[in-house]
Parts: sequence; structure tokens; C-alpha cells
Amino acid sequence: MARKNMLNSSLYKYLRYLYYFLASNLLFLLMTLPLWVVYISFPPILENTLFYLLGLIPMGMAIAGLMFAMGQLVRNNELNPVKDFFRGYRMNFKESFIFWMIQLVIMTILIVDVYYFLSKDWIWIAAIFAILCFLVLVFTLIGMSILVTFVITIKNLYKITVVLIFRQFKTQLFLTATLIAFLIILISFPNIASLFTFSITAFYFMKSNNPHFVVLAQEFTKESEVNE
Repeated sequence: MARKNMLNSSLYKYLRYLYYFLASNLLFLLMTLPLWVVYISFPPILENTLFYLLGLIPMGMAIAGLMFAMGQLVRNNELNPVKDFFRGYRMNFKESFIFWMIQLVIMTILIVDVYYFLSKDWIWIAAIFAILCFLVLVFTLIGMSILVTFVITIKNLYKITVVLIFRQFKTQLFLTATLIAFLIILISFPNIASLFTFSITAFYFMKSNNPHFVVLAQEFTKESEVNE
């Protein structure tokens, strides 16, 4: 009886989620190790853009693995961090790689523009490109959450991501604000926040959009029935 009460206690649930977030976050950091090696080795200046671009390539598949794992946690309230992370990583490898590379090239171009206009002291124009780059990042994360939830082509992924943003604009605006808040925390307390920020951010994206994914799944089912 005592053991059953302990397993049902709020403290146990909090500790269990703490373990889920920490373990998943560490797996994400492990699979994005090339980026952190580049970050330590080369200062983030325009001349080192190519190194950062190469270091960022593995991040797309790592985001997919993390999003998939957090989706499992949202739907099932439990998680096997290693098994679920690498399951999502493996299942979505090709699609996440293609989608991430497209988005990464777009963000790289925008970042280069930011550096260029800053060098010319055109602060406002640089700020516009920085905001555009951040919005592309938000679009990418929303797209990744859809990609790991449905079996979908890249072309349809872009279409559905746009549809979801316009249909559920308030939800996506909230997620944008949440991402900004987590980035501020990460920058302010990097040592501690880096242990949890990425997994918690992915969890919020999956949890906030999960009801909308259910609706999309029902629409997909009806559409497939019509096509059949």
C-alpha cells in the first residue's frame, strides 16, 4: 500500500518528469555534439559561417528525435527516453534531414544578411532580418512537430504547417513567446538551463499542438476515405 501511494504521489510524478526531461535533453545534446565542438573552437563571426553550418546539420534529426519522444510523453504520460528518442530519430531521419537542410539554408542566408547590415550600421534592417530568421526557426519547430506525428511528404509538410499556423494563430503565437522566454533563460543561466531547456521546449510544442493534431488526423482519415 505504501509503495502504491508513493508511486501515485505528486513528488514521484514530478521526479519522473524531471528524469524524462533530463535524459531526453542529454540525448539531444549528445546527438548535436558537432555544433558544440564548433561553438567551443570557433567564435560566432561571419568568417566562420561554414563551420557553424556544418555543425548544425545533425541538429535537424536530433530535433525530430526529441520531438517524437516528447510526443510520446504527451500522449502516454510516460517515456522510455533512449528507446523513444532513437526510434523517432531513426523513423524520421530522411524527412527531417531534407526539411532541416532547406530551413537551415534559409536561416543561414538571413543570418549572413544580419551580419552584413550590422557591418554597415544599418541596425533596423539587420533587426528585420533577425526577426525573420527567428520566425523561420519557429516555423521549423512547428513543422518538425507535424513531421514526427504524421507520415507526410515534404511538400505537404509545408502546406500543413502554414494551415496550422493560420488556423491556430494564437497557439503558435503563444509558442513563439514561450520559445523567446526559454531562449532568455538559456542565455541567462546556460549551465543549468542547457540541461532541460531543449526537451521542455519540445514538450511545450507537442503538448500545445496535440489537440490540433487530433483534428488534423481526423481530417486525414476522412480525406483518405474519400480518395479510396
